[in-house]
Amino acid sequence: DHTGHACPMGSADAVEMPPNHPPLSAYLWDLPEGWKEAPPTPMRAGNFTVEASPEIECYLTVLTGMAGGVRANVNRWRHQMGQPEMDADQIAALPTIEMLGHPSTLIEITGDFTGMIGQQESNYMMLAVICALHEETVFVKMTGPVAAVEAERESFLAFCQSLKHEGDTPNASAE
Repeated sequence: DHTGHACPMGSADAVEMPPNHPPLSAYLWDLPEGWKEAPPTPMRAGNFTVEASPEIECYLTVLTGMAGGVRANVNRWRHQMGQPEMDADQIAALPTIEMLGHPSTLIEITGDFTGMIGQQESNYMMLAVICALHEETVFVKMTGPVAAVEAERESFLAFCQSLKHEGDTPNASAE
């Protein structure tokens, strides 16, 4: 008898999260024009598609603690793109943007991308931002063909800069 059972497929409760994973709804953002939200997946607090370029993958990940640190993540991503590692000085010299009220490292890598399941994609680009907060690290990452990612650069940066923590109320009315 299946009557009276609501299926919670659309809710965050339906997604199996690893232990200590922060709640999926901890962050709010403004979705750029032409972007759509896809269902969240394990380890990703937000998945996004770009209507003009379906081959682009963009997502938001929130991990507790340092999540390996900026250098380890940058070099892991450089490896995925077939590029040599950067030393601490090179990483310190990377540009930053303001995200969640903190200067956050902006990473831009072009090369041949090797995806999670080993697929190879030539002439790809990765844009990523790492924001290290006190108790967690927030990542926003976009990968796709160079021209497609370049075309979405402004939207990507605007998305990163629109992020806010659910508890933040910067527009609180001053009585």
